[in-house]
Amino acid sequence: AFAIEPVPGSITYGGAQPRLEQAPAGSNFFHTFHLNGTEVHEIYKVNADRTVSLVSRSMSND
Repeated sequence: AFAIEPVPGSITYGGAQPRLEQAPAGSNFFHTFHLNGTEVHEIYKVNADRTVSLVSRSMSND
């Protein structure tokens, strides 16, 4: 499987490595933002070390 590359607006864009201390490892969460007039929906997974990985992205025009 190929890694999904972050885009401007992604939580991990620019090499950011946020840690979610309160979220249970293995859980997923959603992140929605707009990029150049397109609505972007991303799904992230919380890893065992509390970092996050981008696992899915879909885009739709408003």
